[in-house]
Amino acid sequence: MTIQTTVGCTRSIAATYGADVAISAITNASPAVVTLAAGHSVAVGDYVEIKSGWRNLTDKVLRVSVVMTNDVTLEGFDTSDVVDYPTDQGIGSLRRITAWHDFDQAKDVKTSGGEQQWLTQTVDGETRERKMPSIRSAITVDVEVYDDPSMPWYQTALAASRTRRPAAYRIRLAIGAISVVNAYWGVGETPSTDKNAEVVTKVSLAYLTPPQRYAA
Repeated sequence: MTIQTTVGCTRSIAATYGADVAISAITNASPAVVTLAAGHSVAVGDYVEIKSGWRNLTDKVLRVSVVMTNDVTLEGFDTSDVVDYPTDQGIGSLRRITAWHDFDQAKDVKTSGGEQQWLTQTVDGETRERKMPSIRSAITVDVEVYDDPSMPWYQTALAASRTRRPAAYRIRLAIGAISVVNAYWGVGETPSTDKNAEVVTKVSLAYLTPPQRYAA
């Protein structure tokens, strides 16, 4: 068993993206393989944002593990279930993340949500209830940061907040494990100026999908 701590972790926001590249085909496989238009520039190790006809894939941020000309493997993502991923309905587009901004101003971080929700059922003739899993609650992260609007990451997050457009969020732990997800950003533009305390502001994130986790 490995016990991890958050000491030494790095948090990043996607700073720039490449152009949208059409996905002309995608496999029902584990991991999924997408076929891209020629001249796509995607390389092994890139993180890409996906837009897809499959609701369980669209808005995901995934890492590329193999590139064979125009066939690109989405590391760790399983689309083999044709009920969740109906055949021939997953095409769309992707764009690669070309740069990240790290931020090391986090004073406090709180994550909430992601809990399993349950449906309660009863049927005629039974004297007890049953529960079955339904959806999971939305995941949000609140980050209290030391206020410094001059930092590049802050300006990127502020732009995402004002335009209401998602930007990828990546956490790299000290042991190398990575969590990456697409998120909406909300930046508090009025800092806290409590007496005899640090000047801080709050950055909130709302995940569009469950995060994808990778080893180093």
